[in-house]
Amino acid sequence: MGSLDKPNALRLITLFSGAVKGIAFYPPSHPAIRQPLMELYKILTSALSREDRVSWGLIDGIMFFDDHLFIAPSAAIADLTDRMAEREVSRITATSSLRFDELEAFVKLFSSKGIRFDALSRQMAEGGITHLTLVRHGDENLNQADDEREADLDGDHIAT
Repeated sequence: MGSLDKPNALRLITLFSGAVKGIAFYPPSHPAIRQPLMELYKILTSALSREDRVSWGLIDGIMFFDDHLFIAPSAAIADLTDRMAEREVSRITATSSLRFDELEAFVKLFSSKGIRFDALSRQMAEGGITHLTLVRHGDENLNQADDEREADLDGDHIAT
């Protein structure tokens, strides 16, 4: 059983996308941002009560949340896909100790125009955002390939 069913996973992605987009127009305390952020946090903490960590991001340009794929994206998902690609981010992972202030600060950072992976990661560290982590586009594939190579080497070693 996953941390969220598909409708709630879609809601989480939509809320995250809307918060990222909206924070450019309103301060974080404005109800147009605060309410969606609170709902996003509620859904995330619900998911994190079932799993130690949850993640969302892109696989071959397709948005996912844990084991749910969103093949036919809405406008909000398409916008988030573009933003993640611009920032060189393929995955965002949240862990069970995530605080609301971290989520709020992350959304504000992630909404910044022209910010890319290295600057975003540095600013997250400087801002004390420790329960959200990023994976750079391409790094997962490289790590997976390295892990597979190591498994192959281990298998070859055992077989000889």
